[in-house]
Amino acid sequence: MKNFIFNKEVLPGKLMAIKEYGKFVTRRTQGLDEINKEPDKWELTDMFTFSGRQQVIRKIPLKGINNLTAPNPRYQVGDKVFIREPFRFVQGNGDSYDYAVVYNDGELKFFCDNAGIMNYPINEKIQSPYSMSEKGARYFGTVTSVRLERLQEITPEDCVLEGIEKYTFARGALVENSEPRWKFVKLWNSISKPPLMWEDNPYTFRYEVEVK
Repeated sequence: MKNFIFNKEVLPGKLMAIKEYGKFVTRRTQGLDEINKEPDKWELTDMFTFSGRQQVIRKIPLKGINNLTAPNPRYQVGDKVFIREPFRFVQGNGDSYDYAVVYNDGELKFFCDNAGIMNYPINEKIQSPYSMSEKGARYFGTVTSVRLERLQEITPEDCVLEGIEKYTFARGALVENSEPRWKFVKLWNSISKPPLMWEDNPYTFRYEVEVK
């Protein structure tokens, strides 16, 4: 099963979107390195095939079919995925070989070690999400949409599904955030480097994931 890993700046917002909307959206640039060296020299178009419509990118100016490329996203519609998070192990409440996975927000997921061997770093420091297995995950989902977009095409609705708070406090009252897009810009630029900054307007794969 494939997985998503988010850095510490992004993960809280993604979990918030999962809990509030049962889904999240994420944009990834992996697989688009060559195109994003000079993104303005490419344009997005559609190519019709026997299986339907396919998004492709073509070099400008167009000089024949050899200038067409169909980038291959890491995730495909229908892929089953899980979210990797920071975690730690603690002793369970039952048999001495029972244990629990504790997530950063304090939620626990209990397990029974049927092999009767306790070899987990109990009560140790938080573990890297890279070491989380599918078994330890708490959020599982299905990729429902994959498409190519330039970064600056993001909508306010997508900013919320990316994990930007929908509401904010203004003059002591909770009101709808009128500018989630600019909070997304700030977040994106805090974790990106050229040529993938907001101002570069790179191509991205937009993934939408329904979480059960």
